[in-house]
Amino acid sequence: MKLKIIFWVGLVCFSSPLWAQDTRDKSLDFIILLDKSLSMDDKIDAVKTFFRREILEKQIKPGDSVLLITFYGKVEVLLDMAITSEIEITKISATLNTVKADGPYTDIGSAIDFTSQYVEKNPRMGKRQHFILLTDGIQESPPGSPYAGPKGYLSHPFLENAKTIAQSGWKIQILGIGSQTEASALADELSGSAKVWEDSQSMLRETEIDFFEDLRLTEPAKLTYFSGAPHLSLTVNAENLQKSRLLKMDKIYFLSESIPDKLVLGNNFFMEITKNGTYTLQIPIEPEAISQISGKSGEILINFSGDLALSPGRFMANFPISEDGSWWIPSLLALAFCGLCFIIVLLMRKNRFVPENEERIVPKKP
Repeated sequence: MKLKIIFWVGLVCFSSPLWAQDTRDKSLDFIILLDKSLSMDDKIDAVKTFFRREILEKQIKPGDSVLLITFYGKVEVLLDMAITSEIEITKISATLNTVKADGPYTDIGSAIDFTSQYVEKNPRMGKRQHFILLTDGIQESPPGSPYAGPKGYLSHPFLENAKTIAQSGWKIQILGIGSQTEASALADELSGSAKVWEDSQSMLRETEIDFFEDLRLTEPAKLTYFSGAPHLSLTVNAENLQKSRLLKMDKIYFLSESIPDKLVLGNNFFMEITKNGTYTLQIPIEPEAISQISGKSGEILINFSGDLALSPGRFMANFPISEDGSWWIPSLLALAFCGLCFIIVLLMRKNRFVPENEERIVPKKP
C-alpha cells in the first residue's frame, strides 16, 4: 500500500485570517512543496482544504513571503510573492485551487534539491524560513533522476540532500497520513518531529497544531563534566510557547568522516519546557563514546519524539582534546595537597606534630 501523506511544516506563530491573534514581530518565509502526483487524486482536495485553513488563513500575515512549488516527476515554481495585504492571501488561495493531481511519479529528492538551489539563488531577505512539504507517497523517482531506485528507496544522495535542509536551521515538523513508520523515518533523517493521522478526515478534524512554537539552538554544543561524568551541553531558546511542551530525544548521534558508522552519544533524554526563555540542556553521554569524539569535529544528529523539536536538529560540533575530561585529575590532586597542608599546619599549632630535627618540650611537674 502506497505511503499516505507526509507533511513537513515549519513551526510558525498563530494568527487568525485577519491576523488579529498574531503577536509575532518577525517576518517569515514560507517555502511550500506540494505533491501533485496521480496518486494524490483522492486526497488533494482534503490536503488543499487543510493547507488553506491551518496555514494560509491562520499563519501568514503582511510582511511574510510565500514560495509555492509543485512537483511529481518534475518540479515547477507556481508562485513566489511577498505578502502586503489580505489580497495576496486571496491570490494564493485562488492559485491553490488550480492545482490538480495529474503527474506521474513522486520525486521527493529532486523537489528538495530544486528548492535548496532556488532559495540559494533567490535570497529571502534575511527572513526565517519555514519549510513545508505535502506528499502522498514515498520516494518514487522516475528513470533518469539522480534519486532513482526501488520504490521507497532513500538513496545516499537523497539523504545527503536532506541533510542540507536539516542543517539549514529551517524549522521542520512532519505531519503524515497513513504510515507513521515512514513519516517517523523521514523525521529522524531531518531531525524534525512527526505527527501522523490515520486518514484525510482525521487530518481535517485537527485544529490544534502549534505552528508558532520554536525551540532554537543559540550557542555551539559543548562537552562538560559533572562529578566526572560527561555531558553534552546545549543552550537553547524557547519562543511562542502556548503551554508546557515535552522535549524528548530518543537518540543522539555523532557523525564524522573518521567514524564509519553513526556513533550513539546518548539515549532517552527528556525535559519539560514550561515557558519562553533560555534553557541549558545537560545531556548524559555514553562514557565509551568519549575517546572516539575527543579531538574530532563532526555532526550531531538528534532523533526527536515528544511534541517539541530543536531547530536545527542536525548541526556541527567540535570536541577538542583539552575537554576530554582529564582536567579534573590535576584539580583533584591540587585540592588534596592543599587539604594535607592544612592538616599539617593545624597539627603543628596544637603541638601534636614535631619535626624530626626538633625536641619535644615536656612541661615539668610542680
